[in-house]
Amino acid sequence: MPDPEALGKIKKGGNCFIVYDADIRTQHSKFIMELDEHGYKCAMGYGGLGNYIADGRTVINMMASWVFVNIDTQYYAIGRQGLGLGTAIGGHAITVDEFHVIDNIFQKYKGKTLFEF
Repeated sequence: MPDPEALGKIKKGGNCFIVYDADIRTQHSKFIMELDEHGYKCAMGYGGLGNYIADGRTVINMMASWVFVNIDTQYYAIGRQGLGLGTAIGGHAITVDEFHVIDNIFQKYKGKTLFEF
């Protein structure tokens, strides 16, 4: 069952990483499957424009080649032409490889206090 507050979790804080990869358009995007495997959840919403789940797998419709990812809330949403879900951190999209570097840094400090290294 979709989380009715999922889009709010994408927008929390107002900033997301916007990750670009041509493969994101495909129903079996490697990056989307990686997000799912790492505990990220797909934000539902926008009615018929939204993502949906079928047979336990994320199935994507009406999508673009980018995804909004909120590392803090662990939610993502496939981009759509003309629909903004937040401001791009750094004012620019990043690649999948760049996202992996950033996510690994955040995962390293998950659960630690602000100045605990």
